[in-house]
Amino acid sequence: GSENFEAIVTNCRRILCGARAAIVATGRVSEADFEAGLAAYDAWRARSDAAYWYCTFWAEGVKPR
Repeated sequence: GSENFEAIVTNCRRILCGARAAIVATGRVSEADFEAGLAAYDAWRARSDAAYWYCTFWAEGVKPR
C-alpha cells in the first residue's frame, strides 16, 4: 500500500466530520446515519485490502532562503 494512505483517509474523515452539521442540516442524512457512515468508513479503512482510488493533490510550502 501507499505510505500516504493513512494520512489521506484520516484527512478525508476529518473533512467529513467538519461538514457534519451542514450534511445533517440538509435533512437527507440523519445524525444516526452519519455516525453509521463514519463507522463503516472506519471499518473499511482498517481492512488490508482498502484502497483509495481518487486523485489527491498535495501542496507544500517552502520558505525562501
